[in-house]
Amino acid sequence: QREAALDLLKTQIENEPKSSQSNRQKPEITRQAYQSRVLRSLQLITVVYSEGYKKEYNLVRDGTFPVHDDNGKAIFREKATGDYYVFVDGKLQIPSLPQRIKGSYSGLQQTDDAREQVDPETGRDILRQVEKQAALNDLRNSHLSYLINPNGSFIGTKGTGNAQVMPGSSDPNATAEAFAKQAFGNNVPLVVKPVIVKGYIGWYATFSDGTAVTYRPAGAASFRTSDSMATVEIKRDSINSLNGTNVLKLKFPKE
Repeated sequence: QREAALDLLKTQIENEPKSSQSNRQKPEITRQAYQSRVLRSLQLITVVYSEGYKKEYNLVRDGTFPVHDDNGKAIFREKATGDYYVFVDGKLQIPSLPQRIKGSYSGLQQTDDAREQVDPETGRDILRQVEKQAALNDLRNSHLSYLINPNGSFIGTKGTGNAQVMPGSSDPNATAEAFAKQAFGNNVPLVVKPVIVKGYIGWYATFSDGTAVTYRPAGAASFRTSDSMATVEIKRDSINSLNGTNVLKLKFPKE
C-alpha cells in the first residue's frame, strides 16, 4: 500500500501544471522533500469505513506517524467500541502485540526505552485492550463460550470478592457438580484428584490445554461463603486475563 501511494503521488507530481517545473528542471527537489510530501498526503487517510463490517475505524497515530503492531500493520481503533484491529487482506484481525517492555513499537520507530503501548490520542493501554479482545475471542470460540455474556461480562451476579453468584436451586451440590462437568466439554481430564475441605469431598480436574476445573460441595468454603452454597472454579488463561488474573469462581446457592 505504501508503494502504491508513492507511485500515485509520483504520478501526481509529474503531471502538475506546466507552471511547476519538472524534477529534471528543479534538481533541488530532493528525496527528503519528496518523502515529506508523501507523509503529508498519507496523513489524510485516517478514517476507514468498512462496508463489510458496517463500522468506522480510526487510524491510531503517534503524532504524524501511524502506530504499528509487531508485524508492521497499522493499528485502527473501532469508533463505536474502542477495540483495536489491523486489516489483513481486507479482514479484521487482532493486532500482534507480544508483551514486552523494551523495544516496543511506537509510530514507525523502535525505541530502546521502557514504555507502555499507549494510544496517544485516548491514553488507553493498547496492550491491555488487545489482551482482553484476544481473551474474549478465545472464550467465545471455545466450549466455554456459555461463561460469557454478550457484553463480555461473566455469567451470574456479582458476589463477595471475585465470586459470581448463580441462580438458586433445590440441590446446590448436584447443580454445581453438573455445571463443573459441563466445563469438560468433550475433553478427557489428564488428572482428577479429590479435594477435601472441612471434611467435605470435592474434586479437581486438569486438562492438556491448561484449563482446570474445581468442584467443592456446600460447606467446603471460607467463612465468607454460606454453608448452603456449593462452589465451582474454572481456571483458563483467557479467563484469568479477563478476571484480573483470578480464576472464575461461581457460587451455587440454595433457593
